[in-house]
Amino acid sequence: MKGHKLDAELEMRFGPLRRAQYTLSVGKRVFEDFRCREEVVLVIRRPSGRFLLHTKGFYPPGVFRLPSGSIREGESVLEALFREAHEETGLEVEIERCLGVLSYELCWRGRRAHFISYVFLLREVGGALEAQDTEELIAGFREVSPEELRDVAAKLRGLKGQWKDWGRLRALAHDLVAEEVICGSPS
Repeated sequence: MKGHKLDAELEMRFGPLRRAQYTLSVGKRVFEDFRCREEVVLVIRRPSGRFLLHTKGFYPPGVFRLPSGSIREGESVLEALFREAHEETGLEVEIERCLGVLSYELCWRGRRAHFISYVFLLREVGGALEAQDTEELIAGFREVSPEELRDVAAKLRGLKGQWKDWGRLRALAHDLVAEEVICGSPS
C-alpha cells in the first residue's frame, strides 16, 4: 500500500493529520472486499450547512452513509477525491480540510489485511445532485445536520447479520466526522 507516501503529501498541504488506528475482527466478505485498499470519504457540506449521505439499492432499508470511493492505482488522493465526488454526486466541491486518516487492520481466520480511509470535509460549490456512475447503484440521497452524524454511526454500528461487520467499519468514519465537526477539534 502507498499510504505513507500519500500521508506525507497530504501533511505538506493540510498540516499534521489526525490519525486513528483500529483492529477489527471481520468475516470473510468484509475482509475480501476491503483488504489492501485505500479510499476517500466525502463529507460534503451542502449550501444548507447539512451533510450529504447516500444509500445504494442493495443496502438494508433505511441505511444511509457518507459517500466514499476507492483510490485507483496511480491516482493521487486528491484526484480520487474529485473524481469520486463527481461520479457519486455530480457536484463540484472545494476542500475545506482533511479531517483525518483512519487505518484499519482487518482480521479474519488468522489473516490480517490493511485498509485506509482519507476523510475530507468538502464544500459544495456547484453542479446538480445526481449520481453520474450508474454502476455505483446509488438509490437516493439525504441530508443530515452535523449532530445527526452520531445517529447515523449508531445505526450503522447496530446492523445485524451479513451487514454487521460492514456497519461497524463504516461507522468509524462517521464517528470521526461528528467529533471533528461538532466538537471543532483542530485537524
